[in-house]
This record gives sequence, C-alpha cells and structure tokens, in this order.
Amino acid sequence: MHVDLLFTPLELQEIYLQNRAIVIIDALRATSTMSVALQNGADKIITKAGIEESIATQKELGANALLCGERGGLIIPGFDLGNSPFEYTNQTISGKTLIFCTTNGTKAIAMTQQADMVFLGATVNGQATAKKLAACGKDITILCAGTENKVSLEDTLSGGLILTELCAIAPHCQYNDAALIAMQAYHKNAEELPQLFLQGKHAQKLIHLKHEKDVLFCAQKNTVQTVPHLCADGFFHC
Repeated sequence: MHVDLLFTPLELQEIYLQNRAIVIIDALRATSTMSVALQNGADKIITKAGIEESIATQKELGANALLCGERGGLIIPGFDLGNSPFEYTNQTISGKTLIFCTTNGTKAIAMTQQADMVFLGATVNGQATAKKLAACGKDITILCAGTENKVSLEDTLSGGLILTELCAIAPHCQYNDAALIAMQAYHKNAEELPQLFLQGKHAQKLIHLKHEKDVLFCAQKNTVQTVPHLCADGFFHC
C-alpha cells in the first residue's frame, strides 16, 4: 500500500486518482460536518461545487432535500442550513437528503470523481477513516482541500492523524514526503490540536464570524464513527 498526501487541490493529477482510493479532508468544516450529519441520521448527501447547480438539484430531488453550505464561512442566502456541525441534529436532518455546497470542500470533491473509491475524512473521524482505507486494498491519495487552494494547518494535521492511525493498522505502508511532513506535524502536536487549530488562518476567520465553538469541535480526535463514502448512485452514504 502506498499513500500520497497532497497539501492542496492544485497538486491533484490523474495518477493520484486512477485505481486508487481517495480521501478528501476539509476539517474546517465541510468533511467534519458531513460526517456528523450522516451519524445523526441524514439519509444521504450529494455535493455540488456551485450554488446554482445545488438549487437545481434540490428542485429535482424534491421537498425531502435540504440545501446546505456556505460561502466565506456564512450560510448561503436561501439555503436551509449552513456548515456548522451543531446545526445537523437528528431532529433537523433525520431521513433527509442533504445537498452540500461549500467554499473549499465540495470543490475539491468535484475533482475526484475518477477515483475508484472516495471517502471524506477529518480529525473527528480520523481513526474510522483509517480503518476504511486499510480495508480497501488500494493505494491511497489523501487530498487536503486547503483554503482557497493554499495549504491549511488543520487539513494537514488531520491528514497526519489519519496516516498515523493507518500506519498503526498497516505498518508496512509507504508514503510520500508530504505524508511524512503531515505525520510529523501531527505527532508533535497530537495533544494540543484544539489550541493549534485556533491559530490557523481559516480558524481565525471563523472565530471572527463567531464560530469558535465549531473550530474546537472539529479539532476533537475520533469522536465520530461515520465515514462518508461515495456510492454508485452519486450520493455519500455511511
């Protein structure tokens, strides 16, 4: 098993998709929130890169589908829910189809459709994601969504956590230098992730928007057991 970690979507090439499993990380907040949503009873999730196609998809799917997402950290006008994991309670989303559109995460997901298997990972479901990857029997690409195509602290640390958990299960796996960097960053800061997350540029923006609680939630390790997996129907299921 070989693992390549990519710090931003700008690094993504066809060789990282063919005959591979790929996990997309947008720890603040899309992949964290979607993992929580499925754990809390959402039926399925479909992701869209653009607002207009999200609205069109809702019209096709009907009243049971909710529009979810953000632009610039704020709920998109006219959408039902934003991108905070605390919005996705069982009472609100149980049995619902969720249409997600976010600034960074869903755009990265849209670039990965050629991969054999697509998962969504984060710090909150790091261990569960590693177990899925270890069982898939394929080489792996870990794609950090980053922030506006730039490296993000939280995605790198989340990647390091997933890799650490994966290597504990499959100790003979090989990985690229970016993966090694991510693991070393995680190992150095494993006990201080919340404090470190708060220092990141994207986290600072979310704090300014009164979402510090979200940042601290998304910095918690292995609190969620669901791993969204893209299925043949085009939806993410757990």
